[in-house]
Amino acid sequence: MLRELNETLQPAEKQLHELVKRCNQVNRILEHAALEEDMEWKDRVVFHGPTHQFLALLAPLIKSEHCKVDGKCNREALLRALDEVIKVCPEEGKEPLKFSSLLDAAKRYLSDE
Repeated sequence: MLRELNETLQPAEKQLHELVKRCNQVNRILEHAALEEDMEWKDRVVFHGPTHQFLALLAPLIKSEHCKVDGKCNREALLRALDEVIKVCPEEGKEPLKFSSLLDAAKRYLSDE
């Protein structure tokens, strides 16, 4: 009976050992991981200047049929992706524009042209 118990426990012990090894590997990876919350503002570019100037710089990119998001030409999705990386701050010392404000300004800018 003791021998049977030992034979049953050996595979479980090997699996437990493998699990501990994998947990240690994951732990080492996570120790050096930069969490998205930590990167939120320090990795973003801030454009200081008028919104129309920012849109004028981006106009060729926004109008281009070569820029696709998920395989489709979608200006709103492109602006949303750019907003994740570049924040527009029209006035010094004020908060950056919210995405909805940037989108509205882009629609006005593109309709005026």
